[in-house]
Amino acid sequence: MRYLPTAAALAGLLTSAVLVPSGVSSAEPGRPDTGSEGRAGSAPTAGDTTHRRPTPRLAVRYRDVVDRTGSPRAFREFDRVGNQVFNPLLDQGAWHGFTLPAEPDEYGGFTGPMVISEEYSLFFAHELDQLSVRADGRPVDLAAARSHEVFAIPGALVQRYDLDRFAIELELRYADSRTAVIRTRVTNHTRSRQRLELAWRGALSDRWDPPTTLAEKYPDWTRSVTGTDTGVRFTFGRLRS
Repeated sequence: MRYLPTAAALAGLLTSAVLVPSGVSSAEPGRPDTGSEGRAGSAPTAGDTTHRRPTPRLAVRYRDVVDRTGSPRAFREFDRVGNQVFNPLLDQGAWHGFTLPAEPDEYGGFTGPMVISEEYSLFFAHELDQLSVRADGRPVDLAAARSHEVFAIPGALVQRYDLDRFAIELELRYADSRTAVIRTRVTNHTRSRQRLELAWRGALSDRWDPPTTLAEKYPDWTRSVTGTDTGVRFTFGRLRS
């Protein structure tokens, strides 16, 4: 399983971004993308389709048909008849899936992931990769955005936050059966440059089920998180033969 945010979002990573003056519109499902990905400020010239993407006219008709929200707090969260409580998005034949944030303190990340472990569905993290933003040295509260959208369409999970001076859009899609990609787009609403600090954080879950910690259930099970040149590596010890 590979989890590749396009803004190089790594646990504990801090990066700085400069937003150049307005001129880019934020892309959205159902509307052509007239901006340049990863760089705010340069609008394409008339007739330039280099940065355009197909308009998913059919997908937006099925917005939130399936409830993809969830706040997984343990590896196993089943209802009283043994069904998984949440409905994560899986696509392209993937055996791992993500859910949309259900609570304001989860905004900026996609909750999970859930992995299929033989016949079981397990969430090994509550929120593995959550974005936080500082503007002019002050933290930005995404929950206080003047408007926001958190929704699912077939094949994608989307979050949008419209703040006074800039907007943020996060979109999760699957590239193949082992790779989920998050595109992070920041759009400058002003006529002046802005400097933002972007940080990503996350942690593995420490609970097996709501009443039981992982240490109580499997005291000898080892897990580790290490940084690499290109991302973060998660290593899980053998639990059974």
